[in-house]
Amino acid sequence: GFGVAAFHPQVFSLAGELSGDRRAFGIALFIFGGTMGLGVTPLWMPYYAEQIGLDLLPLVTIPGILFLLAVWRWIPLDNPHLSDGAAAVSLSGLGPAAGGLAIITAVVVLRSVTGLGFGFFLAVLSKEQGMGAAAIGIPLAIYNISGVVGALLFGYLADQVKPKPLVWGSLAMSAPALYAFLHTDGSMSYVALAIGGGLLLSSNSILVALAQDLAPKQSGLASSLPLGFSWGLASLALGPIGWFADRIGIAETLSWLVLLPLVTAVVALFLPPGGGRGGSRRVERVESES
Repeated sequence: GFGVAAFHPQVFSLAGELSGDRRAFGIALFIFGGTMGLGVTPLWMPYYAEQIGLDLLPLVTIPGILFLLAVWRWIPLDNPHLSDGAAAVSLSGLGPAAGGLAIITAVVVLRSVTGLGFGFFLAVLSKEQGMGAAAIGIPLAIYNISGVVGALLFGYLADQVKPKPLVWGSLAMSAPALYAFLHTDGSMSYVALAIGGGLLLSSNSILVALAQDLAPKQSGLASSLPLGFSWGLASLALGPIGWFADRIGIAETLSWLVLLPLVTAVVALFLPPGGGRGGSRRVERVESES
């Protein structure tokens, strides 16, 4: 847990710095790798456990170790803002960016409550419906992989047009799609799941890029707010969601949970502007005010 928390803000900051003017797409491309791994794992993990066994589970860490060595050897890991006499990182140094970062954090927390809750209890719902371990991996994979594709597509679009409508629009449209998944059967339910998951998770890179634009000289700290900090707060909601699921049923609980993105979309209307050619970059504005 500490390793994940220490890793993500710094590498998201680095991904944004290396992406130049295409920050949202660069971050989306970075997210693509990790989230695609999460997406495909439910497809092969049941077979690995059955055919090879969990005793040999440490073998799956070998590719990760090899890529770690490759990153150490070939990827520039220096943050340019630490070598130009920039001020020490502190919350007080965020200055005029604090208000915008607070709104970004609120949007990510609310969206993550739905994303984490739906993803976690989707597996429980599938098991309740009589699916086996291998079959349960199918809806999980569809949900996560569609989120990867959505994030990559919307990350590209955010560098071309104003990003804020992409955020609130995708959140608002995800609710009916996820609701349709819960109340339809067969292949159409999986289509609705793919659309809903793709829309719900599509704003990942956009919100991180907006945070970095607001505080470019403290991009690591800015990245940590819509990343681990917000995810951690959102995960606290899993307990109450489970409490409701025990009393009114998982399907009914998820039917209410998927309406939360509508509230999140309203909050997203107050996001700061920023982004690509269609938006107004906040970097210069924040630097001139600091």
